[in-house]
Amino acid sequence: MAVKMHNTNHARAREGWFLLGAAALILGFYFYKLYNTLEPQLQKAEQALREGRAIKLEAGVDKDKLKKIIADGNYYSDQHDIDLLADSLTSKLLFIPHPGEPWGALNKTPFAVFAPVDWKPSVGGTDFYNRLRASRQRLGLDSALYVSELNNPMPLSDKVSVSNGELSMKGRVLWQGKPMAGVLIELRQHSSAIPIDDSLTECLSYARTNADGEFVFTGLHRDSGYSLLPMKPGFEFGAWKGTSGLPKNTSYTFTAKPHKIRLIGAIAYGQLKEDSVLLVRTPDEFRSSFQLVTGGLLLSFCWLISYCRRCAGELIFSITRAHAALRRVGAHSFQHSTSAHRYFVCRGIIAGYHRRTGGIRLSIQH
Repeated sequence: MAVKMHNTNHARAREGWFLLGAAALILGFYFYKLYNTLEPQLQKAEQALREGRAIKLEAGVDKDKLKKIIADGNYYSDQHDIDLLADSLTSKLLFIPHPGEPWGALNKTPFAVFAPVDWKPSVGGTDFYNRLRASRQRLGLDSALYVSELNNPMPLSDKVSVSNGELSMKGRVLWQGKPMAGVLIELRQHSSAIPIDDSLTECLSYARTNADGEFVFTGLHRDSGYSLLPMKPGFEFGAWKGTSGLPKNTSYTFTAKPHKIRLIGAIAYGQLKEDSVLLVRTPDEFRSSFQLVTGGLLLSFCWLISYCRRCAGELIFSITRAHAALRRVGAHSFQHSTSAHRYFVCRGIIAGYHRRTGGIRLSIQH
């Protein structure tokens, strides 16, 4: 009996190791396919580095070399745009030496540039100026309103009565946790059946925050749709806030942030990415990291499967021992023994399993 059980367990062990090896091979095969998919792009980046058409982004990067690469690739037609990109990128890399992954981090908030407050910026070229104007318009500031707010803000009250309704919308604007005075607040009305962002109509009224950063619009009609947006040159306040059907008096809080725009325009960004010009890691560094990650995942996978198999084997072994022990006790004697005796027999068997498996807790209810 013991020899038969030993042979069965040995066969199961061989089968388990075979399945584990097969699973590891399948996983390794897919990693290999992924590597082969990425290899042409890596070879393209290597060639660009050798020919001086690409550069690795790190602290102390050569600004003049970066400008030459951008100019030679015709990514910008205006030298002022090239200078802005190179100057901003090299200065930010001093504080963010590793841009991180993915490459798209270059066009996220840490690398964004502060939008100039002047209507006509003194930095950047045609591309930057066009993107700056489009960004201001998304914030609700067209050219006339922006220039007016910048040079000669119109005097407005912080309390404005819009119509003869019985409800109101009020709010507060904060900058670095403190009230922000003099912010222009625009109120718009929209259809209650259409989402706010898709149905903004003409402006109903304006207000301006007081010394406490507060404003209020009164005389609003119940179940009508209204939206609010603060505006001030050099700042952004997030999306419109409001409701598609005003049910009661409401209040909103807006937080000001410096107005920033992306470092690279969408067209130039796509071309730079396609040509692998700005690299956050060299191809060799990527290959080393890929191999380490792949090896670590395969080893972790094998260890996890092996551990689960060991736990399952311990459970089966203990159940087999319990069954054999119950048979040795004898059906007659076990049936006529006391409940306490049955409890302690089963508890002793389970305790043996508990010691072998390292602490899986089981309870016996009787």
